Amino acid sequence: GNRGEDAVHFTDDDEKAISYFCTLAGISIRNAQLYEFTMKGCQELSNVLNSMGTPAAAKGEAAPKPTLDEKETKLQKDEITLFEQTMAIVADSMADEVASVATTAFDINAYVGEADGLARLIYLTAEMYTLRGLTQLYCIKRETLVRFIVRMALGYRKVPYHNVYHALDVTQTLFQLVSSLPKGTLSSLEEFALLTTGICHDVDHMGLNNSFHYKAETPLGILSSVTGASSPLEVHHINYAIALLQRPEYNILADIPNSAEEVAFYKLFVKVILGTDMASHGALCEAFKAIVPHDIKAAQREDALILLLKAADVSNCTKPFEISRVWAYRVMDEFYLQGDTECEKLGEISNEMFDRNNGKEVAEGQLGFIRFVAKPFYAIAVAVFPELQYLFDQLCENEATWDRANNKQKEAKARANGEDKS
Repeated sequence: GNRGEDAVHFTDDDEKAISYFCTLAGISIRNAQLYEFTMKGCQELSNVLNSMGTPAAAKGEAAPKPTLDEKETKLQKDEITLFEQTMAIVADSMADEVASVATTAFDINAYVGEADGLARLIYLTAEMYTLRGLTQLYCIKRETLVRFIVRMALGYRKVPYHNVYHALDVTQTLFQLVSSLPKGTLSSLEEFALLTTGICHDVDHMGLNNSFHYKAETPLGILSSVTGASSPLEVHHINYAIALLQRPEYNILADIPNSAEEVAFYKLFVKVILGTDMASHGALCEAFKAIVPHDIKAAQREDALILLLKAADVSNCTKPFEISRVWAYRVMDEFYLQGDTECEKLGEISNEMFDRNNGKEVAEGQLGFIRFVAKPFYAIAVAVFPELQYLFDQLCENEATWDRANNKQKEAKARANGEDKS
């Protein structure tokens, strides 16, 4: 600084303020660079995943990459087509499906591969908001709600498990769970936030878990490490959804009567989705144990909502066996996708369940998950919400079925080994 007698002096406070400003400016510039790096890296990772398994990739040929403009144009066309298809559905034609959507018999797999399957599922998802009285209470325009669900649906990637059908299955399961609870257990705002988390909770999932993003130092992993944030995937899903909700054509909160409720909605939305990170599963289960049935304290309400989303998120093992079985194979397909990607990016596979050459059967993997994760968790869920006992009962039935299948597979292997030796 200029310290001459006739000069204008900077005080210590002035110098501190300039120092703080420079630091803040540096952080802002660095974060902007990281964001640009993250978006570019996500696109590169997406290209790798999309090319795996394609004929061009198998031959070592470079697969043609669509430009960003081409992708945006296709997305807009797909959105218009799916929106118009959904809005054209006649209510009378959906009466039986609407009646079944709150039951355990509802099978989302029946819609997969059907020409109008996704449009019908979006129609049913929008109908859930109406059946719970949310569209009326929060002044949600039907067109805006459908357009929001359509755009979120198109934000899901075509990965084996964490795709749009998983998201809408979780949403339907949440609707089923909420419908089974005594009236007044949850507030309308809590139901609104909960159903919306179901739609959004895994949007733009790449089929790779948080651990991979850290180990492979993907852009999402680096961004989380540098900023000190945890749960890179969950934060990404939340950012994606909130960015869409800020746009007028997708803003289902635009006409909410009370601005304080809009703030409360977003707080619930963010915290509940963050709770799906399995890294926090153990700590959350301890918190769930403190909730008293039919007497949820104000400080425990967020935990109760997290419990319900988690119960829906891993509910495949609690569905009727033939439905559960389909999801089990999808999970394994995605595990193998991660294993293949780990081999390419890291040179090794982090978990034997991700190795398609490990020789383990799906039944064995399902039994491990049920016995070490699902049964302890659903026992807690039933202790908090006794009305969910039916989930635990079906889970136990599925465990017994998988156990029989596993024993048969072991016997068949033993016989095959014996014949080989002879």
